[in-house]
Amino acid sequence: MYIDKYYQMSRDALVVGINFYPFLKDVQTKQPKHLRTPTEDATAIAQVLENHGNFLTQKLIVPYSNSTEEGTITLPNPEDLVNVEDLETAIKRLFIPNSNTPAKTALLFFSGHGLRKKKHDEELTQGYLATCDVDGNQRLGVSLSWLCEILEKSPVRQQIILLDCCYSGELINTWQSWQFKKNNNKQTRFFITASRDFEVAYNSPTGKYGALTEFLLEKLNPERHAEDIVTNHTFINLINQGLHILSQRPLVFPETVESGKIYLTCGKNNKFLLSSETREDWGTATDLNAFFGRTKELKDLSQWIIEERCKLVIIVGMGGVGKTSLSVKLGKGGIGKTDFSLKLAQNIKDEFDYVLWRSLFNAPKFSLLITDIIQFLSNQKETELPENLNEQISKLLHYLRSSRCLLLLDNIDKVLSVN
Repeated sequence: MYIDKYYQMSRDALVVGINFYPFLKDVQTKQPKHLRTPTEDATAIAQVLENHGNFLTQKLIVPYSNSTEEGTITLPNPEDLVNVEDLETAIKRLFIPNSNTPAKTALLFFSGHGLRKKKHDEELTQGYLATCDVDGNQRLGVSLSWLCEILEKSPVRQQIILLDCCYSGELINTWQSWQFKKNNNKQTRFFITASRDFEVAYNSPTGKYGALTEFLLEKLNPERHAEDIVTNHTFINLINQGLHILSQRPLVFPETVESGKIYLTCGKNNKFLLSSETREDWGTATDLNAFFGRTKELKDLSQWIIEERCKLVIIVGMGGVGKTSLSVKLGKGGIGKTDFSLKLAQNIKDEFDYVLWRSLFNAPKFSLLITDIIQFLSNQKETELPENLNEQISKLLHYLRSSRCLLLLDNIDKVLSVN
């Protein structure tokens, strides 16, 4: 099995699953708020990361079970308990190791209670990862603000955080706050949280795992996945499709990873899952060396396509006014002179999984054009297409709905003209 050389580099993971919360009491019943699924979550995620992700994992697993049917209670060994200091030490060792050659990728997975409290005399809230010793009052757990500070100081180039706990969206709020806006461009960071900052996280309908964990186990196991690649964008779509029945909304941040690829798992035939790479085919598009002006038009087009999610944008005008250059500039990135245009051009391309540019100047046959597009979007898997045009269009729509695609068709007037 071929594996990308970056994927072969050192990859460390800290996988945490805590069921046992003896001091965290329910307000009404006063009973401890033990959990059922986190240890199962952590064990299963660790197995996937080890078997398919080439990760060296450290596991902090604190079991607890209370079987009413069998009348048995399973308590953790005292030496297995994880307190705030234990988890902070393990996280710090993961992201700031005492080594001159730190891992290239570090991943933290946490399943357990997540807590959320208002800061003193402020309206802002703070999120926490709860450990066995928390009581919800004096001891709240590992601060997500502290975690962000560790990530900011970390020399690890790829940093991945997966949180299956209540209020886990607080991590993204904290990261986006003013303290962490000065991001180190040498680092690539990728966060997945089970819920927004104000939402609780639930178990899956099967009750075996947390809802997010069960989804991750399904989508990050190459043996269960039919497609070649799952990108940031398709993963968001899969989350929205798969978890829409639950009263929580998982978050993926950032939606576009700007520096480098994120490989979580890898199967046979190069089935990289969760890669940020955009697949591009620019055909005969002009390689512009300079582009001036059109700032307002570029800004408007970018807003329509990225923010307002317009499905179709047509640039019209007399010949020679720069429609082709504008479309290429919009999609290709890195060819403008002004800072704003350069940033705009670089950003829009990375918002998509596939970018395809084709010229219709010579009015190609529609059957040839649609075949070309489908083969590109299917990664050349669709070699024999149906002869029926409606079936071809249905197949094209299938791929357009499966991924974020940017299609740029130049000289479309040539196929719309009379005769």
